[in-house]
Amino acid sequence: MDLAQPLVANEENEREPVPRNNDYFEITIPQYMGDLFIEHFRMSRGAFEQLTNVIQNTGLLAASFIPLEKKILFSLWVLAKPESFLAAGDRFGLAKSTAHVVFKEIIGVLVALIPHYIVWPNDHAEIVRVFYERSNGFPGIVGAVDGCHIPIKQPTQNPNDFYNRKHFHSIILQGICDHRMVFMDIYVGALGRVQSFSKQ
Repeated sequence: MDLAQPLVANEENEREPVPRNNDYFEITIPQYMGDLFIEHFRMSRGAFEQLTNVIQNTGLLAASFIPLEKKILFSLWVLAKPESFLAAGDRFGLAKSTAHVVFKEIIGVLVALIPHYIVWPNDHAEIVRVFYERSNGFPGIVGAVDGCHIPIKQPTQNPNDFYNRKHFHSIILQGICDHRMVFMDIYVGALGRVQSFSKQ
C-alpha cells in the first residue's frame, strides 16, 4: 500500500477551484430596489451612491481590477450580515484572502473620513473634563450611548426581521447623551432582529 497516495489525493482536492457566485454583484444587486436594497445593505441606493463618490474622491485607494462599487457593497454586506468572510466572499465572487484585503481597505478609508463627518461640539474640552471627573479618571469619555427595543405590533410584511432575541417584535432606538444627560443624537428604526447596542 502506498501511504503517500492519500496525501497526494488530498493536495489535489485542496487545489480544486472553489465555486463562487460571480453573478450576485453584476446581475442580482442591480435588481434590488427601494426597501430591498436597504434591507441588504442598511442604506438607500442614493446613500450608497453618495458614499461611493466620497470614497472615490479621497484618492486613498490604489488602482484595482475589482470595481469600487463591488468593494463597498461587499464591505457593507460584511458589516450588516452575520456571514463569515468565506461565505460573503463566495457571494461576491472573491477569494477569502482578497475579501479580507478589500474589507480592510474600505474600512481604512472610512476611518480616515471620520473627522469630516463626526465632529464634537465646540465645548468639547469641557465635556471631556466633566466626564473625566465623573468616571473616576477614565480618559477619553465624551458621552454615553445605549439602546433599547421599542415593542411594536407584528408587521404583516417580513415579521421575522422585527423579531428580536428577547422574543418580541420591535424596532431599535439608540441614544447618545452629554454630561447634562441631554440627548446629543437619537437614531431609531433599525429592525429588531439586529443586535441592539444594549446589554439588557
